[in-house]
Amino acid sequence: MTARFHDHGEILGLPGKLRRPLRRRLEVVNAIQDEIHATYGGVCVDLASRPEIHQRAFWSVDRLHPSELGHRALARAFGAELLARGFTFDLPAPESDGHFSPNWRTDLVWMVTEGAPWVGRRARDLGPWAIRVALTETRAVRAPRSAATGERGRAVVSAS
Repeated sequence: MTARFHDHGEILGLPGKLRRPLRRRLEVVNAIQDEIHATYGGVCVDLASRPEIHQRAFWSVDRLHPSELGHRALARAFGAELLARGFTFDLPAPESDGHFSPNWRTDLVWMVTEGAPWVGRRARDLGPWAIRVALTETRAVRAPRSAATGERGRAVVSAS
């Protein structure tokens, strides 16, 4: 049982220059996963097709991991796939069990103690990559089109 990824950059609210490279990487991962499922089968839920991923309540404070309600939605989506394949069981309830109620205080504590240090670590290893990809993409967009070929940044030399 696996899940195809959605556009994380959209959920995180990243600007287009950072979002596009991330989306391309996720497309590669999803294509590989599709190939594996085509070869071996399995149960797969496509997160991009799930409307609830756009709801704030679906995500924990880091916007990368599902909240309790997000986990319940995922469990129900996988459960529906298994029910369609002939398994028999009760789906989990879609609503919270009330054991944890996130609020701005718990979110702030998490952001200070866990989130900010994580971002700092990722800025050192992923930051240079993201900046390099964004700059490369910007240069490619700004490259002039050749009148002879219509291609960016290439000139055609005639052999005559």
